[in-house]
Amino acid sequence: MNTDPSFGNTANIAWKPLSQQTSSSDSLGQTQAKQPVESVPSSTLLAGRYEVKNAIGRGGMGVVYLGNDLRMGEEVAIKFIPNIIKSDDAAISELKSETRKGLRLTHRNIVRMIELVEDAGDDPPAIVMEYIDGPTLSSLRLKQPGQVFEVDQKLKGWVDQLLAALEYAHDTARIVHRDLKPANLMINSAGQLKVTDFGIACSLRDSVSRVSVSANNTSGTILYMSPQQMMGSVPSESDDIYALGATLYELLTSKVPFYSGDIPKQLELKRPPSLAERRAELGTGSQPIPPAWETVIAACLEKEAQNRPVSIAAVRAGLAGENFERGAKTLRGSVIRPGQAMPGASTQRAHGTASSQPAYTPQITPVVTSNSPKWLPYAAAAAVIIGGGLYYQSMQEAEARAKKDHEDKVAEQQAEQKKHAQADDKLAEMKKLLEDAKDFEKEDASPLEKKEKFEEVANALAGYDYPYDESEKTLLATAEKKAEEWKELHVTLKGAYDSGLARLKQAEKEATRQIIAGGATLSPKAKADIYGNVLAENIAFSPGYGTEHTLIIAKLEKAIQQAEAEDKTVRPTTLCPMELCISDVRVNGWKEYGKSEFIKKVQTALLNEPGLGAVLVSDGKWNQATQDSLLKYQDSKKLPPSGKIDLSTITSMGLLMVAANPEPIKSAPVSSSRSSGGGGSRNSGGSGQSSGGGSTWNSPQGVKTILEGIGASGIQPRRPF
Repeated sequence: MNTDPSFGNTANIAWKPLSQQTSSSDSLGQTQAKQPVESVPSSTLLAGRYEVKNAIGRGGMGVVYLGNDLRMGEEVAIKFIPNIIKSDDAAISELKSETRKGLRLTHRNIVRMIELVEDAGDDPPAIVMEYIDGPTLSSLRLKQPGQVFEVDQKLKGWVDQLLAALEYAHDTARIVHRDLKPANLMINSAGQLKVTDFGIACSLRDSVSRVSVSANNTSGTILYMSPQQMMGSVPSESDDIYALGATLYELLTSKVPFYSGDIPKQLELKRPPSLAERRAELGTGSQPIPPAWETVIAACLEKEAQNRPVSIAAVRAGLAGENFERGAKTLRGSVIRPGQAMPGASTQRAHGTASSQPAYTPQITPVVTSNSPKWLPYAAAAAVIIGGGLYYQSMQEAEARAKKDHEDKVAEQQAEQKKHAQADDKLAEMKKLLEDAKDFEKEDASPLEKKEKFEEVANALAGYDYPYDESEKTLLATAEKKAEEWKELHVTLKGAYDSGLARLKQAEKEATRQIIAGGATLSPKAKADIYGNVLAENIAFSPGYGTEHTLIIAKLEKAIQQAEAEDKTVRPTTLCPMELCISDVRVNGWKEYGKSEFIKKVQTALLNEPGLGAVLVSDGKWNQATQDSLLKYQDSKKLPPSGKIDLSTITSMGLLMVAANPEPIKSAPVSSSRSSGGGGSRNSGGSGQSSGGGSTWNSPQGVKTILEGIGASGIQPRRPF
């Protein structure tokens, strides 16, 4: 966003940065109205809709802030008018009237008026209007070589847009600007000219003048005023034509027609120099001014209104080198030609005073001689009477025709205004449709629903034609763009949903395969973890694109709950009895001492398991520490948490072979009670015998010998302990 202080909407003088304003007089020495009390907003939100940002300029009639229309999502310019006007009902009423007129101006080259915020709490009234992101022609001129424009294609394009705006205002909206000047002509970032402040600045200045009783406050800026406007005459199109001439004169020469000395007197009596003469005088400009432009601008600056171009269309024709009509339009719509007095106008006397006389008075003066018949004077008198009667009758007929023309014109204007008002109402209805669609964007709805909402608005706009400018095309473009954006998001999210659903199905299928493959050796916790890993993938599913994913997720969550419940069921809560701690059939038939030695091997395996952190000793005793460590081992290996030495556990530890096929037993030293080659004997508690010498099976030393493989070679017990 350009922050040039000349950007934004101006009031009645060119805006200056706030830090550079030191006086209420402009650079040409023309005293403006007394600087009113500065209008500063007390809050950052106006009328619950407009966010007030930074000040972008100050003029004699208020402070302009950059704002944001939260409803429409666009930047606006907010002009806070002087506090002195807030308490004056007449001033507010006049301002409302001018604002209503401004709201009727819907032209692409006129700054759009949005609304007058009157009830703004502690804040002064404010006028909200379209924000223009570009400079004024006044500031652009200063950047040109010699600070003047040349008559090139760029200037011709801007002037053509200015004429289009004025022609629309005069002929269609029936509104006179009254303060036309370069500072009120702005160029946006697209190179389009925009006319600002139609009637508003003048209304504000008049109101401040009335309230503060300041002198010399005539509507408009005097440097660009026609003599008629300076004298306080009723505003007319001819005043804007004069101001147009003064504006073009300044853009092409760097100075207004009269810029020093007694300006009001010069406006009334003195003819300004030609454009070429003024350029030569100031030493500006490098290219000659086209003769057609010299002629038309000089005609615009004529003292008498009827000597100026009769309309903006006439100005356009003259600038193109064509013949153009001169004259001034009266309130009744008739045209007064050059050299013809205005009806009821004042004629200027030589000594400067004015007397009022009719524009035309018939004079019938008969010439009487001595040879004239005696009845001639009477005939002449009769002729005067008859002629006067005929003239009076003619005047009555003329008045009737004029009245009829006026009534027809008023009826035509009213019909046009009604048509315009109806078109504006329809346009407002279309804008409301778009605003509602934008509000719907904030609701919790799917992109598909939002796309369809904007498509409805676009369809309504596609069959609508606003007759005064292309506002409906702007609305249609916005609706179509929004619909396309939501369509793209819809397609993207639908694709993401389908892809995510496929991944979820595949992950669930793989989890089921793993659990089936694990079979009985897989713990409930392991099953829960496998299903939990599927959910932990965090696959995003957008709402509104299907419910199949919710069914799969619910199925997985139920399986996890069942596995967790099963885990609680099979997990021991107390210490298993010694006789039940070994559940494998290969070992639980062993005698107590054999079981103890096997428990010791399990304890050793637990102690050697990295990361288990088992707190126990390898002593062959079954206790709580051994069972807790065994549970931790089973959890880490995804085994059923039985807390017992079962088949899956000893298989995982590599002790299955030890349990099924003990290592070959070497014979122990021959005891005194057994002779070499003697028959085997079995003492109490004994559990085995040997042939040709063997070990004792009923002593701890004998069991140890068997387990550790110590003893005579070649001796194999028939069965384990």
